Amino acid sequence: MILFLFQAIWPALAIEMPMPAVCARQDADGALKLTYFFRSGMRPGESFAAFSGRTLKKLGVTRSDCSWVPLASIPNERSQRAKWRLRAGKVIIDRSIVTKEEMIASMEADLDGIISRQDANSADAIRLMRKIDKLRRNK
Repeated sequence: MILFLFQAIWPALAIEMPMPAVCARQDADGALKLTYFFRSGMRPGESFAAFSGRTLKKLGVTRSDCSWVPLASIPNERSQRAKWRLRAGKVIIDRSIVTKEEMIASMEADLDGIISRQDANSADAIRLMRKIDKLRRNK
């Protein structure tokens, strides 16, 4: 009922926003893949099920591969996108995940600590610099 009302008033809005249902699926690495649907892509008289099926087919995905989540459940904070996970039909930010950028920042802080010590061990510093370099190259 709410979806129907939402779709009924949607054309009156001036800017194009995604439709209220989003296809969410996780890849093998656990990263969340979201597919948004826009009314402008629909053919005249086409149902949402037909439209989403046609769109997903182009991506090599079926409707059954998706967990359909409401647009309102997608976090606004895009900077944490690497930590988004699908839980109980909602998209949440999993703060227990450590991103590559956070790992590099932590290693750089450790490197600064090693360098600032009076008895700094150059071998430890070089090892840590190599690890940081490898992480940066493997984007």
